Amino acid sequence: MACYYEWGPTPGEPKQAYEFSATDDDYLWAAGLWELQPEDGFCYTMITTAAPAAMASIHDRMPAILSSAEIPRYLAHEPWTIRTYDGSLTVRPCSSPLPRTGIRSEQQELF
Repeated sequence: MACYYEWGPTPGEPKQAYEFSATDDDYLWAAGLWELQPEDGFCYTMITTAAPAAMASIHDRMPAILSSAEIPRYLAHEPWTIRTYDGSLTVRPCSSPLPRTGIRSEQQELF
């Protein structure tokens, strides 16, 4: 994925959206699971892990990001240990990428 979003606290204000991307503009390879549901089609979930200390003020968790060495092993279903990401991320405040209504919207279908 090119980036992911988290919402961080802003005292007395609505939560602030932040965009997280790889500092080198490469893709972030997030670990996830999928399943084919007879009635719903494909269902996906992203595995999360604790955020590194530098990000904890924004959010306490983040997607489990695979290193380039882990990707082939993960795709081959070899054992893999979830760990806190130790790579470099660029963090940018941004406008909210999705409405926070709790109701499915057409925009949410993009994810």
